[in-house]
Amino acid sequence: MVSGFTGSANFPTTNGALQSTFSGGSATFEEVPVDAFAAKLNPSGSRLVYSTFSGGSGDDVGNGVVLDHGGNAYYTGLSNSPDFPTTPGTLKPAYGTPPPELNGFVTKLSAAGRMIWSTYLGGPNRDSAWGIDVDAHHDVYVSGSTIGGFPVTAGAAQATFGGVRDWFVAKLDRSGASLDWATYLGGSDFDGLSPTLRVDRKGHVDIVGPTASTDFPTTRDAFQATNAGALDLAIVQLNRRGRLLFSSYFGGSGEEDSTGVPPALDSRGNLYISGITTSPDFPVTPDAIQPTYGGGDIDGIVVKVALAR
Repeated sequence: MVSGFTGSANFPTTNGALQSTFSGGSATFEEVPVDAFAAKLNPSGSRLVYSTFSGGSGDDVGNGVVLDHGGNAYYTGLSNSPDFPTTPGTLKPAYGTPPPELNGFVTKLSAAGRMIWSTYLGGPNRDSAWGIDVDAHHDVYVSGSTIGGFPVTAGAAQATFGGVRDWFVAKLDRSGASLDWATYLGGSDFDGLSPTLRVDRKGHVDIVGPTASTDFPTTRDAFQATNAGALDLAIVQLNRRGRLLFSSYFGGSGEEDSTGVPPALDSRGNLYISGITTSPDFPVTPDAIQPTYGGGDIDGIVVKVALAR
């Protein structure tokens, strides 16, 4: 499964594609007008099972995709198209009046590429979706970025907007019709654009992304309670009901970013994070394969975290 964006009117689509023609755009988010796309290759990578544009008259960008056990694919990203393809009866089938500057989207396609449901995700301002995962019940979890006005739910882990830009995390029911829960996560400064997530077998949600806030919400058992530099990673765990279980900074005196790459989980529930750093004092372990900063503009980082399960 592949998701992304294209400015090419001749991007390869398949017969019977959900959307076979390029819808154009405004060139607001990229250098050229773009549509999102969704594509599935066969196991050998030699043939497209399906490939389709997914967009409207504005700019549309695909940021994440995940599969369920039935082979259905769930795509997420951002759109400023008032005519992005959605389906009736979903959480937010219409862009809104007046239209927001930007919304996320979540689209579910069958194994053959047919649309099962599709919805906008966001409020009246500027929201973009980046991370997506699905649990054993086919409920859908999405993380992203907001400047406020996101539709958080009663009893949220963080019910109020922290300031400048926050993360959001939301759980949609399997039909895409309602929010089981949604929360802000952030402090009073800039909390990065691209938090991503993974969901374990018990429904715990692990979220990773950058933050510049010195008051990002952390828990008492945080392994790093304070921001060490301009931009640190934040590592957060919510339970299946959206309650905060764990939150910690992780970084050095420079800047860290997970660059929108989702974390991974192994069979024991250990969390693996990749990203970049400019910190010569990034916290490494004694037996690290590279214990010192290599120099240059940035170094890569790989982190393994054992969170409570």
